[in-house]
Amino acid sequence: MAARATAAGYDISRAYVQQLRRGKRTNPTVRALQGVAAAFEVPLSYFFTPEEPARRGGEEEALALLAGDEAVREIALRSSHLTPEGMRAIASVLENLEQLPGLVRYSADPDQEDKSER
Repeated sequence: MAARATAAGYDISRAYVQQLRRGKRTNPTVRALQGVAAAFEVPLSYFFTPEEPARRGGEEEALALLAGDEAVREIALRSSHLTPEGMRAIASVLENLEQLPGLVRYSADPDQEDKSER
């Protein structure tokens, strides 16, 4: 995330990101939030809009629900420093895992998930 924020013009160090993740820094500057927003390609207002997850819909709702899952957070945080090639490799591994019998295929719309065994 630090590399993506820096590439977008916001100088954020990896150490600073780690401090935010671990709660050692709890009140980031507006400039740091702008960098985080740029890294995740969301508007700055994303961090300040008090919307209920159910009203966000689609992928945002799924992400909000998954944010409470410790295993999902761990995977996301560990992958946050990867290059675009690394992110594509992770996506490829996930696509291959989805083909295994008994696993649920991802869909941003929970009503469209294929829950049948393959």
